[in-house]
Amino acid sequence: MIFKQLSVPPIGTNCYIFGDDATKMGAIVDPGGDAAGILAALKRGSLLDKGIKTFCLILQSAPVFWFGLLMLTVFSVILGWFPIGQAVPMDA
Repeated sequence: MIFKQLSVPPIGTNCYIFGDDATKMGAIVDPGGDAAGILAALKRGSLLDKGIKTFCLILQSAPVFWFGLLMLTVFSVILGWFPIGQAVPMDA
């Protein structure tokens, strides 16, 4: 059993990493909800770290209305999961 506690003093929160040596499976328990940031910190300088930083920069820089329109396009038009504006298909 792997158990590691990561402490972030400026924020005053802790994160726990649990794992199993036999299966090489693990989990991150983060009461603060910053799992992506913790993964980026554990893999500093890697492609994962750069990807998370880029994604966060894009989300932080994007206006809220633009991001909402982007999500509508992805989930409604491209994936077809949700209707747009309470619309139903013509054949229904």
